[in-house]
Amino acid sequence: MGVIIKESKTDTLAQTLKALNKLAKKKQTSKAKSLAEFYGKLPGAFGDGLTYQKQMRNEW
Repeated sequence: MGVIIKESKTDTLAQTLKALNKLAKKKQTSKAKSLAEFYGKLPGAFGDGLTYQKQMRNEW
């Protein structure tokens, strides 16, 4: 996800810094999900995990 900050020739340094600070705050407050939150969670996809593992190993 990219973000574009438009800046014109008439913008001051303070206006640019204000826009960057707003972006930084937004990035800190966003709740990005990590892979760890989804680890082991596939409800209904494989049923019971232990049963699924036994089935996979029995195919060998």
